[in-house]
Amino acid sequence: MSVFKVKLNNNIQGRLDINPTTDTSETQGYIGVPFSISKQRQIFVAGPNKKLRTLSDGDVFTDCNYWKQFTVEEAGEEFGFIEVVSDDGSIYSEIPEENTFSIGETLTLTTSFSDNAIDFIETYGNPLRFLMIQNLDSSITVTGELNGDTNITFVIGAGETMMFNQGDMVITSIRLKSASGTPDISYIASIRSSCTS
Repeated sequence: MSVFKVKLNNNIQGRLDINPTTDTSETQGYIGVPFSISKQRQIFVAGPNKKLRTLSDGDVFTDCNYWKQFTVEEAGEEFGFIEVVSDDGSIYSEIPEENTFSIGETLTLTTSFSDNAIDFIETYGNPLRFLMIQNLDSSITVTGELNGDTNITFVIGAGETMMFNQGDMVITSIRLKSASGTPDISYIASIRSSCTS
């Protein structure tokens, strides 16, 4: 999920709330600088699921990249009212299967599951569609646990790779631990970005 900031107040769209301390013109109300966050502007905008979202100037919210079409870069300064704070890298398409993005990192494991847990629902808002984990160590075995269930475990031998393809199962979280020492593992995954509005 990406993070967006509402940016309704700008000189091209209008000067509804000029900071009076900056207006030194003889024609009061036309020259000063607007407040960086409007004290009076808000709009209602329907998201892709037809839910109305109240957007007040300066608000920050998390949603899918549907909202990128309302940025100054996409809509132009006259019509843009959204600023991207952080981008999850996904596209927005009206075909839900196309709204996926990739994640990945290299982790140094310990011998405790609690030190090496990743909750994909909490972090990204959706379960994984694909997961590949590679044990980068040439001598230490790694054990994994899926979805917080101690009965759903797997072992990745030294230098081996474990892969879960789309449709194999829903993966909401993983916990990993080493048999000994601190081996490195690398994972890549894909997640579907869902719109909340």
